[in-house]
Formats: sequence, C-alpha cells, structure tokens
Amino acid sequence: MAYLRQVVKTQNIDIALINETHCGPRDTCKISGYIAYRQDHTSPQNRAYRGLAVYIRRRIPHRRLDDLPLREIYALGIEVEVAGKPLAIYSIYYPPSDSYCSADVKTILDAGEAVLTAGDWNAKDPHWNATKTSPRGTQLLHDADALAFEVIGPDVPTHYPDQTAWVPDTIDLVVYRGFHGRIALDVLVDEFLSDHQPVVAELSDSTPNTTPTQPRRTIDWSVFQTTLDAAPSLPTPSNAQEIDDTAVKLTSLIQNALTAATTTENPKIIEDRLPGRLMKLIAEKRTLRRQWQASRCPRQKADLNRLALKVRRALEDHAKTSWETTVDVATTDWVRLHRLCRSLNGQRDPVRPLKHHDGSYIYSASSRAELFADHLETQFQPNPAKDPVRARRIETAAEDLMRQRIPAEEDPIYISPSAVFRAARSLKARKAPGPDGIPNLALRHLSKRMLASLARLYTAIARHTHFPESWKSLARRATRKSEDSGTTTEA
Repeated sequence: MAYLRQVVKTQNIDIALINETHCGPRDTCKISGYIAYRQDHTSPQNRAYRGLAVYIRRRIPHRRLDDLPLREIYALGIEVEVAGKPLAIYSIYYPPSDSYCSADVKTILDAGEAVLTAGDWNAKDPHWNATKTSPRGTQLLHDADALAFEVIGPDVPTHYPDQTAWVPDTIDLVVYRGFHGRIALDVLVDEFLSDHQPVVAELSDSTPNTTPTQPRRTIDWSVFQTTLDAAPSLPTPSNAQEIDDTAVKLTSLIQNALTAATTTENPKIIEDRLPGRLMKLIAEKRTLRRQWQASRCPRQKADLNRLALKVRRALEDHAKTSWETTVDVATTDWVRLHRLCRSLNGQRDPVRPLKHHDGSYIYSASSRAELFADHLETQFQPNPAKDPVRARRIETAAEDLMRQRIPAEEDPIYISPSAVFRAARSLKARKAPGPDGIPNLALRHLSKRMLASLARLYTAIARHTHFPESWKSLARRATRKSEDSGTTTEA
C-alpha cells in the first residue's frame, strides 16, 4: 500500500484503477485526498483473492456505477464528466483462461454512451503490442471490429512472469468506445513488488471536471478599522431616498475596507517527501528490477526480493515513526489534537453529481447552479389567493399603515451606537455572508465612527419606516445534509 500511495502522489493521478487487490473486509486501504471504492472477493477456501479498487480525487464530481451482471469478467466502475460529457470508467480484471465471454464485453461497453475500461485482460495480440497471440486476444480483436470499440496497449511489456521460461508481454489494456480524445499510455519503472508494471493513461485535452479549491483569506482587523476611520463621515438621512443612498455608501465603505485589509493565498499542498535514504533504496530496487527484467537471472531475482522486502519494511517503519510524531505533537496542542480527531472520525463527503428531472446527471458547477436556480424559481411562486378582493384590501391597508408618520406625542425612536455594537456581538461569527460579501465578523470590528454612522442609519430606517432597497437581496446556498451524504441530490 505504501508503494501505491507513493505512485499516486508523485504521478499526480486523478483516477487510479487497481485490480487483483487481494483485500479482505478487515483491510483498510486509504489514500489521503482520495475516495476509495472496492469490490473484494473471497475464494472457496475463504481467502481474499482477485478484487478491484478505484481511487478518485475527492474534489472530482463523480458517482459510483451499479455493478453489472457479468459471468466471467470482474468490473468496478464510476462515472465522471470529461470534455463536457459523462464518461463511465471501469477497473477490469479478466482471470486467465482460454474462455472468452463476448456478452460480458458487450454489457460493459453498453453501460453508457462513452465507456473506458482498463486493467488486466489476459489477452494477447500483436495489434496492441503483445509478442504473441492468444485465443482470447483473437476473439477480443474480432469483437472490436464487430462492436466498434478500440483496444490499445503500451509499447513495452506490462507483465513480467516469475517463471523464467515465460516471455514478458502486454496484457494490461485499455478498451474503450464512445470516447474521441487521444489516450497516451506510459509504463512506469517498477514501483511495486508485482509481476505487473503500473501503466499511466493520459487523456489529452480531457481533464475531469473538478471543484475549485477555495483560497484562504486573512483579514487584518487593525487595517480594516484604520481604513474605516479615514473614510468621510456619513450624514443623517432625512428621507427614503437618502436612506437608500446612505446604505449603498456605507456598504461600499465596508467592502473597500475589507478589500484593503484582506490578503489571499492559495492553500499549500503538503507533499509527503521520503527521507534520502529511502529514496536511495527505492532507486536501487528499480535498477535491480530493470536488470532482472533483461537477464531473468534467478540470483538477481533473489537479490531483488530481498531488497524489495527491505524497502517495504523501511517504508512501514517510516510511516509508523511519522504517525507517532504526529500524535506526540498533537497531544501538546488542543487545536491540533481536535483536528487530528476530526480527520480520523469523519471523512469529507465526495462531490456528487445532481440528478436532473429528465434522469441525466449534472457534473459541472455552472450547470448545477442553473439546476438549483430553476428549481428554486419553480418552488418559490406566490400561492393564488382564494379571495382576490380581500387580499387586495389587506395589501392596501398594510401600505397605508406603513405610510403613516409616527405620532408626535410618542417618544422619538433612537438607536444608539452601543446598541448596534451589542447586536453585532450577538451575531454568529461563522454565518455565511450575503450578496454584499460582508461577514458578521466584520460588523464586530467596525470602528466607533462607523458604528455611529450605522446607528444613525438604523434610526432613520425606524423613523421613516423605509428599509433600503439594496439590503433586500438574498443569497441562497444549498447544502447537503449529513444523513443524505451517500445519495445523489435530486432537484
């Protein structure tokens, strides 16, 4: 597992398709920043064997596909949006034998308009750079012509059998249909102690749609208050138009002060760099692996196995030491301890697509926003009045009441700056801001002059019974409930 994490991180992999995982129910195979989907299998002797896994970056919108009714082929799939269209991606394992099930291949390729599969097909033919032909390879090539799909393999062998009498060959293939981009395959220098080489498939001009990473904002509140103090004071509004103008000016002053006091930086990507001694051991293992692949010498194979075991134990010791260091540091700081507990107890939900009313799935952020907007526009419609005459009479009475002046014998309404400050302090600091982008935390840090201007504006609003038009807008944000995290939101 340590080798897999290293390859996924160093190669900047978006989606990893793994076959022959040999994982059982108790095995935890996680990679930081990735969502894992597994399909474990148990042999008749109750041993873990075969098995599939798919790792996908957490920020890529996707959905897991239902398991297909297959007889011989094992398949585990997800769906993402590539080049504006949904693409079904399957991790494939076809156990070695002379049999071939054309119905399984057709079932997989009929799972969507565009389907891409990758894995160990155990099929050989020179058309995908294999050194020889196998019965399964011949039948797969025949189906490729009959069913109009493509089969491609890398230029170099991907499978190096342990038996010296067997020749290295290409059996790890990409089979696809409906995808019209270019696919480039590259075989990596051996990263695992396995007879299969890892293969990287790059889809040109067709990167998966990802959710943007939010930049980190830092606000210097002393600069914020200084900027507000330097701004000109606002007069007391005396009518509805002046209330609207003052509200716009006040909002603009606060926004400009926030901009001047805010510094923005992108989140730092922390790379797990291995110590130099471990990198040297891994380089030695790669060199010895290449030598053994060329010579197939049993003595070099024994040396390779010993060195690979040494590297694996060194990686396990490094992971254990790093974890112990993390725990020791966290126990001295409550904030770090709390963050560590949150990371262990709860995983962030993957980004799911939204389901349109016509049954299609929406992946891109702009399309999802349009879908929510259409849904809210349809939902928030005024209910038809049963008695239009009575409804109009009530509206007229309410309008007349709002136009009435406050009687002179009543005490004049006055809102003090201290009352505004107390109200600002009672607001939730982490509440999402409205369309103006002013958070509640900014209202807590208003300068005394700005508090006085805001108090005069509130007093005028109460006395003239007029609320500023610019403050009547609303920003609505849709959030997923925790109990619905495993389902697809439907709008």
